[in-house]
Amino acid sequence: MHAPIGDVTEGARLIALGMHPKLLPSRDAVYADLVRRFNEDDEFRAVAEEVAAGLGLVVLAVSMRAGAVLVPEEGSVFEQKLDEYARRAAFGDRRDVEKVLHGLAHLAVAALAFPRPDDLADDAYVGRVSVDSGQGCRSRGSRRPFGRCPKA
Repeated sequence: MHAPIGDVTEGARLIALGMHPKLLPSRDAVYADLVRRFNEDDEFRAVAEEVAAGLGLVVLAVSMRAGAVLVPEEGSVFEQKLDEYARRAAFGDRRDVEKVLHGLAHLAVAALAFPRPDDLADDAYVGRVSVDSGQGCRSRGSRRPFGRCPKA
């Protein structure tokens, strides 16, 4: 794919804006335009996803409500290891903040591992969360969370 340099620049800008967790499209007109373009233009979507992949990120979703939702791939410079998380989560006297962070982590694991009604009806369903890989599996280990699969 050979995209115009302007599209690559705008795709990179969308990914950069997504890296600011407090920034929302409703508060930034440029961000809102890029989110709209991502959702309406398949070629621009592909460019933005490739820019993210080049940075070691996966685009989970892009919406006006949340903006660009990105997660790091394994081995990415943006990946946070468990020991790094533990060091950053130690807020000293701020135990209340630490408890909330740990609660959110537990909630995320529960959301991945808890079977959905369709899973309960499927006799072949095997739900598990692998600590080694950090990936949630819904059925026979073939799907990643949020329905994203690695490119072959």
